[in-house]
Amino acid sequence: MPPSVAGVDRGARFRWDARVPEYDAFGREIGEDTLSGLGGTATPQPRPQPAPASAPPSDGFTEAKPAEPAPAAFSIPEGAPVAVLPGGRRRRAGGLGCLVGLVILAAVVAGPVIAIVSFVGSASDVIDDVTDAIDSENLDIPDISQPEVAAPPTGITGQSLIAEENLAGAMRKIEQAGFQRATQIAVWPDRLRASVVKGGRERDLQMGYEGGLDPGTARPANAASRTLAISSLDPAAPTRLVRGSVKRYRVKPKGVYLIAGPESEPGDHHWRAYFKNGIYVEGDAKGRVIRRFDGG
Repeated sequence: MPPSVAGVDRGARFRWDARVPEYDAFGREIGEDTLSGLGGTATPQPRPQPAPASAPPSDGFTEAKPAEPAPAAFSIPEGAPVAVLPGGRRRRAGGLGCLVGLVILAAVVAGPVIAIVSFVGSASDVIDDVTDAIDSENLDIPDISQPEVAAPPTGITGQSLIAEENLAGAMRKIEQAGFQRATQIAVWPDRLRASVVKGGRERDLQMGYEGGLDPGTARPANAASRTLAISSLDPAAPTRLVRGSVKRYRVKPKGVYLIAGPESEPGDHHWRAYFKNGIYVEGDAKGRVIRRFDGG
């Protein structure tokens, strides 16, 4: 080789055998800490050592061979929040707790019931004691029922003022009260009314079958009115006239009433009996039937 050529180094070859970074399928350098941005560190992986360079080919070039990607390992950063998925099983209350609750509820409900039963039992005992005491003493309880009210008399017998004896007693009582004359006397089974005159004054006197007498209020008497002496009245005339009318005209004595009034002749008077069916019968001072009238 000529000296000029031997003193000059050959031109440098391209160095393809230098270390070239290796990347995974996602474009990340193998061995890079992928969780460094999240505050954690990935499990350190040994950096892959480059494979020994193979013998250069005959043309002076070295072919780079890609290395196998190393698997990445992940770890949860310390202190990071952990979410719990729904649907986890809840812890059921124990059987002992349920039993204790039922016992307390039963005690609360049973308290008032026991109190009511005790009160009812005590009240029943008191009532029984009072009843036994009454029975043992044989108390004589007075009868406080209302007395029956007697019905007023009807007809011409019994307590009726039309009856002869009752009418005679009523006329005596009127005379004893100071009344001697009357313009008219009307008598029912249960009452009597007389328009009596005394000292130029007239009043309507009333009397009940029980014997009570009400003299009424005085008013001026009519001087033109005729009067009759109460003593001139025959107490048997009313019953005689009623019985004669029943026999002759088939009328009923129940509910009848009679009126005595003076005639046109001084000292004379007559009786008239009024029955329920509108019929009235006229009689003389002794109660003898004279004629019948049909009320219209």
